[in-house]
Amino acid sequence: RELRYQALREYAARHGAAGIAVAHTADDQAEELLLRLLRGSGRKGLAGMLIRQGDVIRPLLTTDKKGLLEYLAQHSIAFCHDSSNDDPQFLRNRIRHHLLPFLEKEFDPGIRKALLKTAANLSEDEDFLEKVTEESLRQLVSSKENTKGHVVHVLDRQGLTKLHPSLQRRLLEALLWQLGSPARYEHIMAIVKAGREGRSGSELHLSKGLRVGVTAGELQFSYPQGIKAWRGKLRS
Repeated sequence: RELRYQALREYAARHGAAGIAVAHTADDQAEELLLRLLRGSGRKGLAGMLIRQGDVIRPLLTTDKKGLLEYLAQHSIAFCHDSSNDDPQFLRNRIRHHLLPFLEKEFDPGIRKALLKTAANLSEDEDFLEKVTEESLRQLVSSKENTKGHVVHVLDRQGLTKLHPSLQRRLLEALLWQLGSPARYEHIMAIVKAGREGRSGSELHLSKGLRVGVTAGELQFSYPQGIKAWRGKLRS
């Protein structure tokens, strides 16, 4: 998959294309939702694939595969079949060929439409929550240089603790990704705890050399030694 998208982006760049259109259908969306559910995805993952995501567009995402194949047959349009889509060693194929047909037969003939409705609702919710998170980031996070010339990203402790717990986690996840640090759940919860009850002068050691210094009113995120793993404290 990664090599395929890399090749498509290289081809698009050579020809000055503004985007890449892929042929994911509504059936692919239903399969993707079940796949992500089985893997334990959160709300964002369960929102499914987006019609537009960066340079990728999915114009057929609301079209079912049966209708698409009928259209191709009526207009004598040839298409390719990837034989790997039939290989049961891949989880997606077991969902496509076994799980979804089983759910349709034994539980709900309209399961695909129900899954698409769930993805659409969650996508709208996710869009709203992303905007709220971005606004909270703008209000609560600022940047400055410390006395050693290092860039420090400052998060207002009181502002963080006033947010709903869900928004606290989302804000910190977004901030960690922006700073180039893996947004691990245990790290996020450690920062939440530091914001709520951390002692001034204490600090957290996160991935890739990221340090979170705690003051009376702030959480200060910085890479004192650059983005690399290292041992040691911010203060000697």
